[in-house]
Amino acid sequence: MAGELTSWNAYLKKLDGRKPNAKLATFHARYKFAYNFEGMQINGMAENTKNLYYLVTKVGFAYSALENLEVSLRTGHASPIIAPDLALYVRSSMPRALDQIQKKMYLNESLRNRLVLFFDDPSASDVRPIVEQFRHSLFHGKFTPTGWGLSSGYRSTELLEGLSQVTLRHADQTFTKWFKQQTKSGLQQT
Repeated sequence: MAGELTSWNAYLKKLDGRKPNAKLATFHARYKFAYNFEGMQINGMAENTKNLYYLVTKVGFAYSALENLEVSLRTGHASPIIAPDLALYVRSSMPRALDQIQKKMYLNESLRNRLVLFFDDPSASDVRPIVEQFRHSLFHGKFTPTGWGLSSGYRSTELLEGLSQVTLRHADQTFTKWFKQQTKSGLQQT
């Protein structure tokens, strides 16, 4: 099935007919929605601009799924999304981003500091601050593709697709790790 979590069916089987935890079922629905999100209709905008908005929205939906999972599992922390090649690609594809972060974006201090560290440290490989920044600026801030230094070209498209994919993969891996731990100790409803 398209967009299915690696361990979801095994999780359902382990429940032996019991209903899945409501919070995990919500995560599963958000994950599938983000994974299968294919586009949106926007009138009065150039095709390339529409595509960038679609891709940033997909990043936001992917992050929403991950965030929902972490709340559901009560992890108490936001785990890093490690993607060294993508982190390097972000820094080279968004040369004006740090300037925008420092001068124009309305971000909380913690996120702003993590973004500054990300852009200042060429070895930083946790792309979570970038994913959060896109989600935050799109849904709560003043996102525009050009404001973030995104162009209608291949690099921006590849970058945003990569961020949504790595975020969804991280959510899948986090769920799978939790499920494996649960099967060792007897499946608990969280």
